[in-house]
Amino acid sequence: MLSIEQLTEQIMLLSSSDRALLAQRIIESLSFDNDRYTEANSLFNEALRLAKLYQYRAAREKLRQAKQLFAAIGLDDMVEKCNRSINEIN
Repeated sequence: MLSIEQLTEQIMLLSSSDRALLAQRIIESLSFDNDRYTEANSLFNEALRLAKLYQYRAAREKLRQAKQLFAAIGLDDMVEKCNRSINEIN
């Protein structure tokens, strides 16, 4: 893995148009991850609401969906939180 300094050096070797394109891709990626986080968090909260209404099957499904999204964006702590919630419902 590159250090921040090494990465900065590599980026500076790019042309200005390539640096602009890289910056745009990073922004798009962050925006996409934010959208997935928002959806995953919504699913998680919906699952908790369903569990309080004794709709356990639907709650587990929402938790599984949230878990997949959290895993896709690398939020391992939230994946574990989903796992704990699923186990508590079972």
